[in-house]
Amino acid sequence: MAMAISAVFASASEFVVWTRIYPYQNVYTVGLGIQTVAVALAVYLHKREQLGNRIASTVLLLFWLATVCLAVMRLRTEFTTGVLKSDPPAVIANVAFVLTSTVTLVLESQPKPQMLYELIDEDDEDYSGYTAYQSPEQRANIFERLTFTWMTLLLELGYRKPLQLEDT
Repeated sequence: MAMAISAVFASASEFVVWTRIYPYQNVYTVGLGIQTVAVALAVYLHKREQLGNRIASTVLLLFWLATVCLAVMRLRTEFTTGVLKSDPPAVIANVAFVLTSTVTLVLESQPKPQMLYELIDEDDEDYSGYTAYQSPEQRANIFERLTFTWMTLLLELGYRKPLQLEDT
């Protein structure tokens, strides 16, 4: 969560640097303004999803992936057009945004150990051990589903011994 907030500050600093370079409105500064608002909204949604959901939000993961890709393309453009020599703070702000967005994407795609808001009373008759018997596919995020990495542990266990229902 701290890295996502850092991404908002990096995006805002990049916006401020570029509005200093181009005091008039152009596509680049307007795009950075929209990016800053979108990243702030993503941080808000990230906070809501983190507190109540075991699986990372597909929309947020795809957002962070697209944001990283677009920021890397913007960084490449800054290098090829010579912005590094003429205005290094703009490139430094973009590098900071790329790094914080990438770390946010990597951290968000990691599985969460448990639901933060789930309080289960084991003495309750309705307790069925839902999280204990939830399949790995249900706990997988979008990238794990696309690459079938959610099956790795199950396949390794099945190689060592016959699988049982409790092995999920």
